[in-house]
Amino acid sequence: MTHNYRLELDDYLKFHKILLSRLPWYQRFHGLVIFFPVVVAIILAIAHCPLGKSLGIIFISAQCWAGLVRGFERAGMISSIKNSPGAIGDFAVTISSEAIAIRELRFTTNTPWSSLTEITQSQNYLVFMWAPTQGFIIPKASFGDPSLMDEFLEAARSYRRGEDPKRPIATQTWPPPPSRIG
Repeated sequence: MTHNYRLELDDYLKFHKILLSRLPWYQRFHGLVIFFPVVVAIILAIAHCPLGKSLGIIFISAQCWAGLVRGFERAGMISSIKNSPGAIGDFAVTISSEAIAIRELRFTTNTPWSSLTEITQSQNYLVFMWAPTQGFIIPKASFGDPSLMDEFLEAARSYRRGEDPKRPIATQTWPPPPSRIG
């Protein structure tokens, strides 16, 4: 089963946002983002700034800090695209019982099913991971029909479990039902 799709810059940035959100250091960093406005509040309290002005300055500093953090994240992700040609563009994904193959203009990657750690989906993407920060996505919109996406996803999950998605799965093989004995 083969599926062709296109990844745009926005898709790439969203995928890296998914990857970053899984990293413990990134989660801790975002927990510390609140630290900056708290420091500003303490400095304003020491300087005996009136409460109304303090709240306004704290709010503005928090917005500026969050904007700066988002800007640096985006710039870092965009620079990583420049260092990894083939990250965006046209792709073809082929799934078979042996492996999943991702084909791009310059390369083809064959990954055995045993190497995949996770097959999941987000709101807009099918996500295939082979390490905590390595994997690829397929935009759900590229399937057109949701039933085609469901069929593709179920086939991939079946292959990963070592099953043939075209063959019916037996729910019980032994012992046989009583009507077949004797």
